[in-house]
Amino acid sequence: MDCYTANWNPLGEEAFYRKVELYAMEWGLREDLRDCLVAAAPYGGPIALLKNSARRDKSPGARPLLEIYSASGLLLAAIPWKSGQLVQLGWTASEDLLCIQEDGTVLIYNLFCEFKRHFSMGNEVLQNHVLEAKVFHTEYGTGVAILTGAHRFSLATNIDDLKLRRMPEVPGLQKPPSCWAVLSQDRVTIVLLAVGQDLYLLDNTSCSVVTPPGLSPSAGAYLQLAVSFNHRCLALFTDTGYLWMGLATLKSELPPD
Repeated sequence: MDCYTANWNPLGEEAFYRKVELYAMEWGLREDLRDCLVAAAPYGGPIALLKNSARRDKSPGARPLLEIYSASGLLLAAIPWKSGQLVQLGWTASEDLLCIQEDGTVLIYNLFCEFKRHFSMGNEVLQNHVLEAKVFHTEYGTGVAILTGAHRFSLATNIDDLKLRRMPEVPGLQKPPSCWAVLSQDRVTIVLLAVGQDLYLLDNTSCSVVTPPGLSPSAGAYLQLAVSFNHRCLALFTDTGYLWMGLATLKSELPPD
């Protein structure tokens, strides 16, 4: 008889995980997802995909195709993308699709690729363009955060009540951070970003260096960080393979389970 834990993989010394295939996707994608912009809505919602058909067909007149699938890969809608260069896709809590362009324009579509409205992330973006963007959710609603070519962060906490906020400057930041995320703590929206082995926290008025408790100085440079959906927990991963998990307030580690 096979061992019950034979298909489980170790994660550290005391934890194990396994992958289980629930069902096969119905789509017949001909392109690698790594070459596409992909956004999956929370709680098993629809999946938006922008694939560059011009790269495949090598035709100057070909346009990227924006497609929306169900969670199982059934095509719901598709349109040729005729607007500007897209940087990021993301979903609102009400399953509207946000399409963030490098000029700072955010276009909103429903899940049938029908255009609803648009808004801008400010005049500064017209000169510096958007390098990276993220869609996030708080108790205020769905928000958008951007990193511009001037290496400055701006965000809107609620796209339905648009109030743009420019975050404080990170001293000496000359290139995009290796990773960053948006957190909501005590009704304040903040940006957490990593530059090498340094971790910075941007709030409404200041930029401060923070150190996760219990993290070894030899852990290395930060590669990835992730925030839990309720904004209570934070995970950090470094280039030496070190994984740190703790409270998003950075006041304590999560105890081993």
